[in-house]
Amino acid sequence: MNLEYVEKAKLGNKEAFEIIIMEVIDDLYKVAYCILRNEEDASDAISNKTLKAYEKIKTLKYVEFFKTWITKILINECNSLLKQRKKIVYIDNYTERAEDTYININSEMSIDIRNAMEILDDELQQLVILYYFDDLCIEEIAEIQKVPIGTIKSRLARARKILAKELINGYQKESI
Repeated sequence: MNLEYVEKAKLGNKEAFEIIIMEVIDDLYKVAYCILRNEEDASDAISNKTLKAYEKIKTLKYVEFFKTWITKILINECNSLLKQRKKIVYIDNYTERAEDTYININSEMSIDIRNAMEILDDELQQLVILYYFDDLCIEEIAEIQKVPIGTIKSRLARARKILAKELINGYQKESI
């Protein structure tokens, strides 16, 4: 990420903001899609929060944490949308979710891993995605989720253990 563009964006340069958003848009989409499991909702969340980020970029304290900052904003928006969605039940979505491959973006995960990810609760899924697929460090994730670093480490260890167990069980079933 070009920190010079982030500085310019903080000063109100619209073109610089567009450039830095384009650098992180794919990662933002992955995060939003993984949380919301719906392309339209993910796109809406990104659009809404990109505008909000543009309005609030002057509050960004450290330019080197721009990606962490905007990811945090997006995650909060996605979690708000999930809370709203829980209040509404769409019958059509049940079949869509059953066919949904969770992260079929550029085939980053094998079918086995995608199936194993379904076992994890939403919080652990989000953590695994941020750490392994968005390449965020533990400190950045702790900042985004507003929890201690040790909590992130223990949750990540728990997620790995669950995934390993599920993958081993799946492999043993196939061997029989």
